[in-house]
Amino acid sequence: MRSRRWPVLILPIGLLLASCAGNLGRGVPECDDPGASLILSIQSVPETAFAPCIEELETGWEYKDLEAQTGQSIFYVNSDRLEGGGASLEENPFLKVSLLPSCDVSKAVQVESGEPGVPLFVDVDVTIDVPITIVPDSRSLPTLIYADRLQGHLDGTVISDRTVVVSIDRTFRDTSQRISAAQISGHAVVVVSARDAEETTLTLLLPGSVDELVGLKVNSDPNNPDVLDLGNVIHELEGVTAEASYVGSWYYPFAGGCITYTFDAHGSGVDTIEGDVQAALGLFDAEAFRQFARDLGYDPG
Repeated sequence: MRSRRWPVLILPIGLLLASCAGNLGRGVPECDDPGASLILSIQSVPETAFAPCIEELETGWEYKDLEAQTGQSIFYVNSDRLEGGGASLEENPFLKVSLLPSCDVSKAVQVESGEPGVPLFVDVDVTIDVPITIVPDSRSLPTLIYADRLQGHLDGTVISDRTVVVSIDRTFRDTSQRISAAQISGHAVVVVSARDAEETTLTLLLPGSVDELVGLKVNSDPNNPDVLDLGNVIHELEGVTAEASYVGSWYYPFAGGCITYTFDAHGSGVDTIEGDVQAALGLFDAEAFRQFARDLGYDPG
């Protein structure tokens, strides 16, 4: 929450405090300028301490008109990079912002809030990385060197807007135990042996599948034998790798109300969505505005 500047618009305030109908919700509810949409939002939940507002939208983001009625207000944010559930930008918001009298945070986890004095509870499912675990089936030097080469070539590859993150399980557990542990964590598994190192092949176990792709060929660049061509591996991973996503809710509960951000975001902007949303949106001090209205001679209710 930041300090707000409020223009002395006595006539508009009187008009807005008397009406929640018509086209008044079409303006952007700017945090620094309490126009029609923001005031309608405050009116919709009369006891709320705060109302959601927009600081500054990211390039390519778009505000969709406020829907306000007794007991709730809602607006949406679209993006040209983050897709929601609709077929077009107009019908495809990745973020729904709601103000309600209360919310249920029993399934959410409290995290650090960027809003002083207002807690933040989060219940989201994030899919950003493509995790792969390489399991050398022996500790022979050729096997370990080959595992390191595979990690160096796979790590950082981008599949469906998701970045491949590769780790090597060099522990002394049985190979089957290491494979099982990686699969339980939802990782794709690459198993390599001394023979794989010699023949530049590998065994790939895809997440959610019991099948093993044994002897999958790893080609070399004909112009540079030290550079591995992992196109076969990437092709198999593309078949099971969904695009990056951020789905769930943030809750800001406080006296008299709760602001909820509901996410259904898919696409290349997911990796920065948390910081982008925190910078783009804010909480407007509704009670301070009510006092401002009273000082001008209006009764905001």
